[in-house]
Amino acid sequence: MDDDAGVLALCTDGALVRWTRPAGSTPPRAHDVWHWGRLVDPAVGVTPEDAPTALAYKGDRIAASFPKFGVRIWVMKQGSWQSQRPISRPNVTAIEFIDDGTALLGGTKDGVLWYCQLPDGVPRVYNFFKARICGIDVLPMGTHALVSQQVGRAHLVAISQDENRGKVKQVYTVQPDLQADAVYDANALFVGRNDAVLYGSANGYLFAWDKANANILCGLDHGDGSIVQAIGTHRSSGSMRDGCVVTGSRDGKLNWWGEPMECK
Repeated sequence: MDDDAGVLALCTDGALVRWTRPAGSTPPRAHDVWHWGRLVDPAVGVTPEDAPTALAYKGDRIAASFPKFGVRIWVMKQGSWQSQRPISRPNVTAIEFIDDGTALLGGTKDGVLWYCQLPDGVPRVYNFFKARICGIDVLPMGTHALVSQQVGRAHLVAISQDENRGKVKQVYTVQPDLQADAVYDANALFVGRNDAVLYGSANGYLFAWDKANANILCGLDHGDGSIVQAIGTHRSSGSMRDGCVVTGSRDGKLNWWGEPMECK
């Protein structure tokens, strides 16, 4: 969460919790002690089949998607998280706040990319990708989004409110000779000065792509046989060297990469 306020988590019953750790360094190792508190109670009527599928956070706003119920939204008001009008769109699998939190960009299990103005807008279809959308990442300036799919493709999509909105500007997918070994457990993310994309891995290497021309620049070496299943990034407003990337692999390892990343 912003300003190191804690770690936000979405539970399978729809409850929202926040993990925090005490400030200061006394008693010894106080930073290793985390506490949790519930921000939002479980959703009424949620069954295992309707467990939440995605979480989005932007400052004073939180959104969570449910297969049947659609998207629930909360806004921080007067010191508490207050429920807002939900978006009644079923089968949502990915969501992200855009336009400084005044709108949501979402994707569904059947490949629909949609946009909805908050709080009272109606979802509008931006594009149809014909296969499940697994994740969405948005450039800080809000002009483009990375849309990841289970079928081994990530799309660079224009999302500015102009005649180009919804148009695919680039597609990231490996060559046929690598497809048999390629794994796409982790969703695509912008990295560096937002001029590169991390997506897909094979033979222990996580691919870094040139955002503009969709060529593979290099691979981050995680070791032979290692499969990357999660990627986290920290973006800095300053030098490219101030950012970092953390990757997690199926064998339980976390790897930290400074920027610019050293890869082969």
